[in-house]
Amino acid sequence: RLMTDVFSSPANTHIAKMLEVSEGTIRRKKEDEKEEYNSYVRKFRLEKAPFILINDYNMERGTSYTEEDVHNFKIPGILSKSGEVLIPSILDRILIPLNLLKEQNECNVISFANFKGGVGKTTSAVNIGTTLSYFGAKVLLVDMDPQGNTTSLFNIHRPKKSKEIDITETKLENIYDFDNSDYKYTIIDLLAEVENKDIKEMTKEAIVNLNKNDKVPTIGTLDILPNSSVYENVYKSEQLDRILNVYGNVNKALDDILNHVKNDYDFILIDTPPTIKQELRMSAMASDYFIIVLTPDKMSKDGIEPFIAPIERHQAAYKKEKGKDICILNAILNKFQSNSVIQRFNRESIEDDLHVTISSSNLGSSSLYKTIVRLDNILTEAQFDNGSALLYKPNHPLVRDYFDLTEEILEEKGFGVDEDGFKEAMEVQRKKARSARKKTNYMGADATVYEQ
Repeated sequence: RLMTDVFSSPANTHIAKMLEVSEGTIRRKKEDEKEEYNSYVRKFRLEKAPFILINDYNMERGTSYTEEDVHNFKIPGILSKSGEVLIPSILDRILIPLNLLKEQNECNVISFANFKGGVGKTTSAVNIGTTLSYFGAKVLLVDMDPQGNTTSLFNIHRPKKSKEIDITETKLENIYDFDNSDYKYTIIDLLAEVENKDIKEMTKEAIVNLNKNDKVPTIGTLDILPNSSVYENVYKSEQLDRILNVYGNVNKALDDILNHVKNDYDFILIDTPPTIKQELRMSAMASDYFIIVLTPDKMSKDGIEPFIAPIERHQAAYKKEKGKDICILNAILNKFQSNSVIQRFNRESIEDDLHVTISSSNLGSSSLYKTIVRLDNILTEAQFDNGSALLYKPNHPLVRDYFDLTEEILEEKGFGVDEDGFKEAMEVQRKKARSARKKTNYMGADATVYEQ
C-alpha cells in the first residue's frame, strides 16, 4: 500500500565513500564487473538505505521471504511504480527485539520531552510511532500538547458550532459539531472527566484509529488520543488544577486514563508540551520511560536541566506509586548538519552535559543515541501528508535514520525486562537466524529453512 516513485542504484560516490575507494574504481566495476558491482549495491542498501529489493535481501541475508508475504501483510514492504517489491533493509534486526518485547505482553509508555520548544518532540513521536506500527506493533500516540500539533499532522479535527468563545459553556455538544468531527473527546476532556463513572468507555470512544481507510497503511496499529488548540480546550487545560481540586492525586490523572487501554497496545508514546507545568507532571507519572529530544544548539541544551528538575522532584512519589524508579533513556539529536563545525562541537558538548546532568540526578546514565536525525526539508514537506517521512516518501534516506533510531530504542535496556536476560534472548534469536542463513547458503537460495 506504500509506493515509491524512484528506485535506482545509489550514486557511485556514495558506494565509494562506504567502501573507502575512489569513485573511478566503482565506475570501472559498474562497466566491467557487473556481478561485483551489484554486490556493492546490495551491501550499500543494507547499510545505508531504508529499503532493498526482496530478492536482494534474501540473497544477502539467507532468508526466503516472498512477494506474497508483502502482499498479504505478513511483513512490511513497499512497491515501486514499476511493480518491484521492496522490504526494509533492517527487517530482521527490528523484528527480533520487537517480537521479544511483544512476547512480554506489557505496554511500554514512553514520553518525548524537553522544556525547549521546536526541538522535534512531535516529529520524533510521530515518526517513531509510525515505524513501530509499520513493523507490526500496536501503538497509541497521546497528544498532551494543547497546541495539538500531533493531532493536526494527521488532519483530524473537531470543528466548533460557532466562532464565538464562551468559556462558561461546559457541555461539549453545545460547543462542537460532533456530526462533522473526526473525534469526540480530547485528552483534556478526558482528564477533566477522570472521575466520571463512564470514563473507560469515554476513553475508548475518544481514540481515533489512524489506519482506517488506509490513512496510515501499516501492518500494526496506529491510534491517537487527540488534542486541540481551540481556545475552549486550551482554557480547560489551564484550569485542570482547579477542575480536579478534589481528585486524590492530580498528577496521576493521565496514568489512570491510560490504564483503561494499556492492554490494547504494545507502546504508548506521549508527545509532551514545552513546559514544566501540569501536563509534564501528569506525563511523568504515566510514563515508564522518558526520551529527551534535542537539537544541536545552546538553547536546546539549556532545556535539559529545567526538564530534569520536576522529574527528579517526583522520583519518590513515582517509586511509591509504581514500585520502580522512573527511567530516562537516551536522547535523540535532531536537525543535525554534519558539515557544520559548530554543530559537531555542540554534539560533543551536549553529550557531556547530558551525561553529567542525568547522572547527578540519579535518573540513570544517558547519552545521545548513535543514530543522528539529519536536517532535511522532507520533514517539513511530510507535515502536509500525515507527518511521517515513511508515509510521505518511503525510500528517502531520512527514513533509514528513523529505522535505525527505532532499532536502538527497542534494544535499549530491554524495556523493563531483565537487561541481561533480554540481551541473551536477542543473541539466541540472532544465532538461530545465522544458523538458518548458513543452511540456506549450503542448500541453495530456494530452500525454505528460515522461519520468522
